[in-house]
Amino acid sequence: HHPANHTTPHPANHTTTHSVLTTTVHPPPPPELQSGHYNVTMNKTVCALEDLKLQFRIQYKNTKKETSWGLFMVQPKRTHASGTCGTDFVNMTLTFPEGFLMFGFKKDTKKQAFYLSEVKSELTYRFPGSAGPSRYSATNTSLRMLQADLGHSYRCSNQSVEAGRTFWVDLVDQQVQAFHFDKNQHFGPAELCPQDKKLPVVAIVVAVVLVVLILVVILVYVIGKTRAPAGYQSI
Repeated sequence: HHPANHTTPHPANHTTTHSVLTTTVHPPPPPELQSGHYNVTMNKTVCALEDLKLQFRIQYKNTKKETSWGLFMVQPKRTHASGTCGTDFVNMTLTFPEGFLMFGFKKDTKKQAFYLSEVKSELTYRFPGSAGPSRYSATNTSLRMLQADLGHSYRCSNQSVEAGRTFWVDLVDQQVQAFHFDKNQHFGPAELCPQDKKLPVVAIVVAVVLVVLILVVILVYVIGKTRAPAGYQSI
């Protein structure tokens, strides 16, 4: 016996249109440098104050053995300040999950000033293109930077400290003071770094040049108006 022929009905062809939404995935924006306020206090007395934004620039090798510079921004909310207050030396150490940064300030009794004499830092971090987290460290004990008179603060918009040949610390919008403070334990009068001192001078020079140009134009106009045009003389 042959099986009976069966006709299987096929559904009618329907054309279904699907709208495909194209979603563009943008990488998250890089974190912005944030300003932190740090202090070292002993016996309720402040011996060091720092307001600044911090960034590390570190040379590293990626998986292709190529040398690159990586950026690491210190986040103030994840950073804790500690240190020691001495007669001639003040230590401020900023500690965060990835490492630490130590500032050492010395007092110059002859000049009645303070200055940054050393930095020490360590960072464990994975930079883009690297195989994994690596440990980077640097120490520089022969610095003489950020100098100001005792009782005054040092202020600068942008300055870099060489912790090591391949490890730089960028200090942005910084104000720092060590050892001597007023009774309110606030920053004293600010002494500007050389590059910031030049900015007001340039602005003043530009303003003076503009004023001189305006005066010249006005003077030429007045002379032109007062000078009578040559006419015919009557006989």
